[in-house]
Amino acid sequence: MTKVFNVDSLYEKEPLEIILNGKNHVVHEMNVASFLETMKDAEKLKDSKDDTTAQIEVLIAGILRAIPTVTDAEIRALTFDKLNAVSQFIRGEVPDELREAVGLEPTEEQQAKN
Repeated sequence: MTKVFNVDSLYEKEPLEIILNGKNHVVHEMNVASFLETMKDAEKLKDSKDDTTAQIEVLIAGILRAIPTVTDAEIRALTFDKLNAVSQFIRGEVPDELREAVGLEPTEEQQAKN
């Protein structure tokens, strides 16, 4: 009897989307190629720890890999706060102050503060 391993049926995360300039953009899960590119970018940053420009360029490159339907110009037009928020969101991190914007319930800690 043939054994079949259906890779397509493996665990899939709930898809993430962002809305930017009125358009929905699907956030792609990191695949092997994206991971390798991210690691190469991290290696570049080792030599330029204090180079803020290089760090921002790497951040932008990572966002563009995760959200290929967003243009470089759209990302560069964001404020720093929005750039950081997008970066956190695609990594699955949602800070308390952004939970409402993402449609999530406030954390217990955030509720206790209010």
